This record gives sequence, structure tokens and C-alpha cells, in this order.
Amino acid sequence: MSSILREFWMFLRSERKWWMAPMLLVLGIVGAVAVVAALHPALAPFIYPLV
Repeated sequence: MSSILREFWMFLRSERKWWMAPMLLVLGIVGAVAVVAALHPALAPFIYPLV
């Protein structure tokens, strides 16, 4: 997993594609919230309005 992140970081640095970083960060946060909501069904009514 760390090699994928390292390779992505090198891609961002070499290609100057900095606009991709915030987009992928938000996508990762939304994905993590969805996973937490799926793992803890009691929290789902409080989390789904955020997504």
C-alpha cells in the first residue's frame, strides 16, 4: 500500500497535477464515512445526511 502512495506522490510531483490531491482526499473521506456507516448501523441515521 505504501508503494502505491509513494508512486502517486511522485506522479503528482513530476506531472504537476496538484489539483488531483484535494479531490482524492475528499473522495477518501467520503469513502471512510461510508465504511463506518456500514460497519456501525446504529450510526447510519446520523452519518448519511453528511454524505
